[in-house]
Amino acid sequence: MTDWIRLDSTLALPHVDPKQFFANEKRIPKLHQALHQKTLPGNEFLGWLELPEKTDPAKVQGIVDLADDLRSCSECFLHLGIGGSYLGSRSAIEFYQAFQPKTAHTLTIHYAGIDLSPASYYRLFQSLEDREICLNVISKSGSTLETSVAFQLCLDYMKKRYSAKELKKRIVVTTDPERGALLHLAKEAGYRTLPVNPDIGGRYSVLTAVGLFPMAMMGLPVQTLLDGARLAQENLLKPSNPANAYALIQQSLPSHKIMIEALASFEPALDYFTEWWKQLFGESLGKEGKGLFPAGIHYSTDLHSLGQYLQEGRRTILETFLTIDSLPKHLSQLSQPVTNTTLTKLNEQAWKATMAAHSDGGLPCLSLQMRDTTLFTLGYLYYFMMKACAMSGYLLGVNPFNQPGVEKYKSYMRNQQ
Repeated sequence: MTDWIRLDSTLALPHVDPKQFFANEKRIPKLHQALHQKTLPGNEFLGWLELPEKTDPAKVQGIVDLADDLRSCSECFLHLGIGGSYLGSRSAIEFYQAFQPKTAHTLTIHYAGIDLSPASYYRLFQSLEDREICLNVISKSGSTLETSVAFQLCLDYMKKRYSAKELKKRIVVTTDPERGALLHLAKEAGYRTLPVNPDIGGRYSVLTAVGLFPMAMMGLPVQTLLDGARLAQENLLKPSNPANAYALIQQSLPSHKIMIEALASFEPALDYFTEWWKQLFGESLGKEGKGLFPAGIHYSTDLHSLGQYLQEGRRTILETFLTIDSLPKHLSQLSQPVTNTTLTKLNEQAWKATMAAHSDGGLPCLSLQMRDTTLFTLGYLYYFMMKACAMSGYLLGVNPFNQPGVEKYKSYMRNQQ
């Protein structure tokens, strides 16, 4: 395998609408050019498009140094954020840690602001007793409900344990660099701050300080992630590329028939990447009564629950298999005496058999294969998916960078208070 991300659409192409496929294929060069010339709706949020190339290594090193400083006085790291403020970094951390033979340090990460459950906070504060704590709160506006609640509760908890001077060492605020309630609070209290890029929406922010600082806190080599994304930026510059081909398949299936895309993986380390992907495509494309509903399938567990439906249920699903070509050496030689083969081979046989069976059952199936488990390849994959999502949105005829529907539940919440 020579490509970092390899797309195989062989088992999906027979299901596309030929007329729609060829019409979309002709539109891609013009849309691709307009995307890079920033002349399409949502162009004010295209900062991610050239970000890997434009990111200053000195600023990345500043993020790493800040993380090192904070980690030196802490045992527990509180990560406060929701959606794009949380899923990108968590997906990278979970992926990285799953493939490490040992952990370089003992810092424990705790996620808050991802729900409004009293039970969650009760368990959180119990787990923090007698532990040294640091905190990073992430919100572009500073008014996100779940994040605001989490910050208020966690800050009150930390104020009972630390002086105002000590809190300045232990709290980092990632927010809009020029305005907002969170920025005002940080300046008033003297907390250190990191910027949320004004021209990058939350679900596209994984390669900014929003994602990089929590990753650096957990010891990830974040420059390697950016290097992979930079190569993806270079490789996907021409209109004829795998990311656009992925979008082309998504938007050329019969819309009256295929309504769901299920991202399926046989590797638990990719579970939170799937969650990140769900937000990216769901929030970007689910508008105006359009878009595929993004769902996550976790194999082989779900073969024993959802497998029956996927095999013989309604044919409304595009199933996209995300797999890994090469595992680290310390994992690749694990054997299972019962089957007399390596677990690596057994897992590979399982995904190939599942894809073949589901294809035979009438599902359109795509395959996206990652080259390896390095952060370089993961960085490449993040950029690949963001590029594909943008093209998919424009082919669909929606703005992939706004989220007007997200505000609806918030207005109902305000009316209840």
